[in-house]
Formats: sequence, structure tokens, C-alpha cells
Amino acid sequence: MLPQDAVIQKNETERVDYFIKQNSHKISQITPYLKHNIKDYIKYLELKIFSYNEKTNYEIEDIKFVCDNFKNPYVLAVFKPIGYMLVSLINNECVVVDMFAENKKFNDFYFTRNSNRMVNFDLDTFRITNNEVRSLENNQKDNYILKNLKTYFVNINETLNNKKLNNNKKMAAKVSWMTKSVINSDGYNYDPLYRFFIAEKEVPHAWWFKLAEIAESFGYQEQKTLKEHYSKLAENEHNPELKAMYEWRITKCEEFIDTGLCHYIGLGMLLLYAEFFKNYGVFSDLQVKKYLKNKENQPIYDFFNKPKPPIVTEDFVGDLWLKYGKGAIFTTSLYMKQVVQAFEGDRKNPNEEWPISVHRRSAGWIKPWKWIRDGHPCLVFGTGIPKFSISNANSRSISDLKSGHGVVVYGTHENGRKMLCHYGWARHSQVLLSKNLAGQLWLVGLKEWGKVREPRKHFTWKDGRKTSGWETN
Repeated sequence: MLPQDAVIQKNETERVDYFIKQNSHKISQITPYLKHNIKDYIKYLELKIFSYNEKTNYEIEDIKFVCDNFKNPYVLAVFKPIGYMLVSLINNECVVVDMFAENKKFNDFYFTRNSNRMVNFDLDTFRITNNEVRSLENNQKDNYILKNLKTYFVNINETLNNKKLNNNKKMAAKVSWMTKSVINSDGYNYDPLYRFFIAEKEVPHAWWFKLAEIAESFGYQEQKTLKEHYSKLAENEHNPELKAMYEWRITKCEEFIDTGLCHYIGLGMLLLYAEFFKNYGVFSDLQVKKYLKNKENQPIYDFFNKPKPPIVTEDFVGDLWLKYGKGAIFTTSLYMKQVVQAFEGDRKNPNEEWPISVHRRSAGWIKPWKWIRDGHPCLVFGTGIPKFSISNANSRSISDLKSGHGVVVYGTHENGRKMLCHYGWARHSQVLLSKNLAGQLWLVGLKEWGKVREPRKHFTWKDGRKTSGWETN
């Protein structure tokens, strides 16, 4: 072994030893579930996330014992310089992998200021949170996640003994060490060009989902932001009918202020993808004018040598929910299909054939991998948490509804065991989600229909040239 390599190995050993010592309390909650010693387990965690992105030297930064609503146990592992994984302690599977998550705020919130608080994985929203979640510990007969996880066991030794992976990780550690030594850096800088994961199977133009990181690039909205938007419009509106409409929308935002709009955001992404890449005229001319605006300063597209798409206005998701969706929050695949049809019907020429068709699937018939195989992204809504009750929703009482989070699936990985998703949140556009987590209540997808024509030239190269989505590859 070269002297330099010996120094690096010594530093790596000391780094892990120090981490274990500093986090002994948190680790003590995890070790009863492990069949390996904690050093090997940490090595497994670092190697596993590195296997998804070998351009970054991932080092464990924090670790936490986590439970979901059913009290299924997990490890939350957060890494320097970026990334986190949620790993099942039942079968060792990495059930959520967000290799590009920027962790400073994440880490400060969950580990530093709240180091002694329980962290939960909320199956209602797929969020990791230190808030209390609805307990389903007494509903073990409905614990489909436990049943799913027990059907597939991950052998940690296969990763630990992967010589090529180990050698590549050592090389990454060496480069990081040299960076620290030579240019007096912390060694944790990374090139944004490396923030690009390629799954085994992806839909055409998958780059658009990957680079849709900021809220305005895919239309992310919350009730809070929509309320602010409509309040400003109402203040300056003198038409009584429009003012009343804005006030109704403000009331709906207040009514559901803590409820997510993930299914409308996801549906919006499918419509945007169809307008950009599927066929000409998915949006009417008026819808293009209202919902899409050009913006020059979007450097991430220059990094990847891609043209800039238009940004999405607040009105897009707002109208999908409140105009075409009539303010409904708790929906089915049939209802979401009707939202798309209402969007389609709002056209100058209602007799004109719409250039896409909308399809829906319900539990038992949901196969996202088929949609990816055929080149179509899809909105998958899960996880299927049972007996969710709420009153005064959509002007009626609803009981025994199942809730969950909607994600847009645009790729599959590990022989289809994981879905490559846009989570519907800013900075979470390349998330690997295990199919064992997804109860998959329903699915919505869009396909080309009728005569296929080149889409509008929505994209702009940095020299100002306009181009269609077909030309962006």
C-alpha cells in the first residue's frame, strides 16, 4: 500500500470511529435490528448511496431511527455533501433514495435542534417529519408495507463485497482527501453537472423532469401561495363577478390550508410534458398565454446544455384545482380524468380533436413499469393509508377514504423494483422510491391521440433560438 493510501485509510477509519462515538445514543436505537456490526453497516450505507452516483464521495453525516405510521422501523441516513436515504430495518432495502437532496436545512432541523425527538416517516405524505403522525400501530392487518418488505430481502454482503464499487469509492475518497489537502478546501464541494441520475429505463426527454427543480419550473403551489396570489388579484379587481370568484378561491385555500396539492401538481406536470413533447396543441393559445411565461435566468439548463423551458404561472395549478377541479381535494382517478377533460373542454373550438387521450387505472391494475416501457410518464397516487376521515370536504362528509401522496413516475431502476420520481416538491426531482412503499391507489397517464404534429417551440437556447421539445435531444 502506498503511504498516501495508508494515510487516507487511516483517516477514513478515524472518521467513522468518531462518528460512531458522537452518535452513540442514536446508534443504540438501531443496533438491535442489525445483523452486522455498526462499522460494516455504515460502510454499507455509504457504498449504497455511492452506487447511485459515483461522481460524489458520500460520507455519513447523521443517522436516525425512524418509524412509519405502522411502526415499521427504518434508518434515516444523511450524507455529506448531499443526499439522504431511508433504509428499511426489516429487509435492508433503500426504500427512498434522494441522492441530490441539499441537506443543510434538513440536517439542522431533524438532527441538530431536535436530536432527541422522534422522527417519523409519514405515509400520508411520504414526508420525513418530527411532527406526530396518525398512528396505525393497532391496524397491523392493514400493514401492507410489512407484507411487501418481507417478500424481498437485500443481502448487505453483496454490496460490502463488491470489489469494483469499493475501489471506486476509495478513489472518490482519495480525490476528496487530495482536495482538502491541496487547495485547503473542506472537500465537500461538488459540481452541479453531477446532479443527473440515469435510470435503467426512462421516458423520452426525462431530462425535463430531472431539471424541473425550482417551483416555477413545474408549477408547484401551496394553498398559502395561492391565497396570497388571489388576495392580490381581488384587491385590484373591480368586476364584481371576478372579485367574488377570487374571494371564493381564497376561502377554499383557507379551508384546506394544511392539505397538499400533490395530485394537481403531478397532473399539471403530465399536461406540461404532453404540451412540450407529445403533440401540438395540448394547451389552447389562451392557456399558453395564461400559464406559460419566458424567463431568461435559469442557469441549470445551461449547465446541462439544454434549452430553457417557460416558467409556469401560479394560475396553472390554481386553475386545475379550483376551476377545472372545482376545489376538490380528496379525489379518485375518475375525478382526475374529468379534471383533464374539463381542461380540454376549455377551448375556443370545442369540436377540434384534442391531441392526447387520458387514461386511468385503479388499485389492482396499476403497473407504472408498463407506462415507462411504452414511453409515457404517469401520476401514481398512494400509499393507501386506511380509514382516513374528514368532514366538510367538498361540501359533504367523507369516511373511509384512503390518503397518500402523488408522485410523477418517469423511470424505473433495479429491474423495476424502484421508480424514478419527481416528488412534486422543489429540489426533489430525482427520487428513487421503492415499489414496496407505494400502495398505488390509482394512476393517471396521457398518450398521443389522432394526428401527431411537432409541438410548439416553447424552449429557448441561450443564444435566443426557439426550439420544440422534439429538437431538445
